Amino acid sequence: KKIYIQYVSYFIGTIAGTALMFSNSVYRSVAERSDKYRTIGSEDGIIVKALKAYFGTIASEGFINNIVLNLFLIGTCIVIWFMIKDRLSNKSKVFGTISITAMVVSIAAMMAFAVTSFILYKRGLNEHKLLLLAEGAVTAVYILAFIIFLFVLPFDINRKLKLFFILGSTGCMIAPLLVVTPIGSRCFFAPYVMMLYLGMEFYSLFDEDIKRKCDKISKAAIITAAVGLIYLFYIYGTIAVSNNARIEKAQQDVQNGIEKIQIEELPYKEYVWCSDLDEKVWKRRFKLFYDIDKHIKIEYISASDK
Repeated sequence: KKIYIQYVSYFIGTIAGTALMFSNSVYRSVAERSDKYRTIGSEDGIIVKALKAYFGTIASEGFINNIVLNLFLIGTCIVIWFMIKDRLSNKSKVFGTISITAMVVSIAAMMAFAVTSFILYKRGLNEHKLLLLAEGAVTAVYILAFIIFLFVLPFDINRKLKLFFILGSTGCMIAPLLVVTPIGSRCFFAPYVMMLYLGMEFYSLFDEDIKRKCDKISKAAIITAAVGLIYLFYIYGTIAVSNNARIEKAQQDVQNGIEKIQIEELPYKEYVWCSDLDEKVWKRRFKLFYDIDKHIKIEYISASDK
């Protein structure tokens, strides 16, 4: 069999990217338990900690709150299902029907959970443990349905292996979050990218007639997405510049012996999760994350105070 340069380049890029990622000192400091912000140690055992992380954060942040991407994935699977179901054996057709049904039921339940969680959040209430357990169970069914669906697909082994590789890569990116704390929405960016990649691979399996029908929508979607991305690049570029400046200033003030440093409010703060340092917990996390002595006091300067 031929080995194409794309495969070799992809393999080299994967190895180089992995080496570069794990050369980051953060991974070593977490493993050695010397990182003051990120930890893997706790009073609970690894299994208990993993279960708490899965039901408490991963199921909701990684899947339940990701409705748009989940709808896209399931939509592509449904199109593929109607495209290939007549080519399947009776056994494969049964498993395929089960997997598609499980996906649809799961996404319906996820949307209901997301709405319920939002209502509870707006009322200042915490999610009940039974709701968290239900979210975790539905997420597990959703993932299992995808695995079964990939097995059922009547495509050549190389295509199926590629799909399994992408799905497995998503799992590998999420797996460390089972034991590392703290975790939040920002930790799921890489898995989201891989899930989007999986959806695009599903789209590539469409028949040409279906693709031509989708092209009309795709052109408008691409233009809309491009405008949106330019807007977001401007927003987050501005935020990044301001954030780097305030971090450098804070660290420089500490080096200069200032015991009370000033941290200014970020522009477009509504686009950043918990960007305000107006509460003790966020001041403490800011100092831990940027290795600032805990005895240093922080004065938060809001836009209205300037």
